Amino acid sequence: MKIKILTLFIVILLGGCGINTGTLPQVYPNSQPTDETKLSDSIKSNQVNETSQPVDANPTPSQTYSAPPVSTQLPSPYDGTEVRVIVSGQELDFTGRKKPVMKDGEVFSESFDYIFAHLKDADGKDSAALHVILRRAVDGPTNTIIFFNSDYEIVIVEGENTFTKNGEIIPMAVPAQQIDGVLMVPLLIIAAAIEAVVVMDMTEFTLSIYY
Repeated sequence: MKIKILTLFIVILLGGCGINTGTLPQVYPNSQPTDETKLSDSIKSNQVNETSQPVDANPTPSQTYSAPPVSTQLPSPYDGTEVRVIVSGQELDFTGRKKPVMKDGEVFSESFDYIFAHLKDADGKDSAALHVILRRAVDGPTNTIIFFNSDYEIVIVEGENTFTKNGEIIPMAVPAQQIDGVLMVPLLIIAAAIEAVVVMDMTEFTLSIYY
């Protein structure tokens, strides 16, 4: 009852002051009122804009990435790297000689006779050692190298991509060739031809050949 009387008193008081109670402003907790209808229309419009551009499932060539062609003519990153050589457990000393070097994934040396002369068989005997005959061409630059022992005869002709092993013709990945004006022979091919164990350590650049 007291509440009703108090409410009536306030209404009469405001009316006496000339204030229209029907036009009192509404109070919003955070900010100005938001037009929910406009907001809803805006959201719908954004959704339409986002989906109005279809995704191209088959992009044109200009939208795809093509890697540049890789040249097959680039030299090996190891070309010219000097290589240590260990034959039958003994590291060879190349003092006064040109050290073996890498080229085209092979190890080339001018001291092929010196290297294979140190090869021993599994019993430590010298019977596995290769003797070398170098036949220099009289009327041209082509040279022939013959490696032999009691079991093998390997014939290599400078510049040719094949060699013979006991009369059998076998392809070579890289031929014997002149490097810096010196005749060099691929050691890995010769070692494999005589069925020796060949280990190439690319971290230390060390070639090991043994039986």
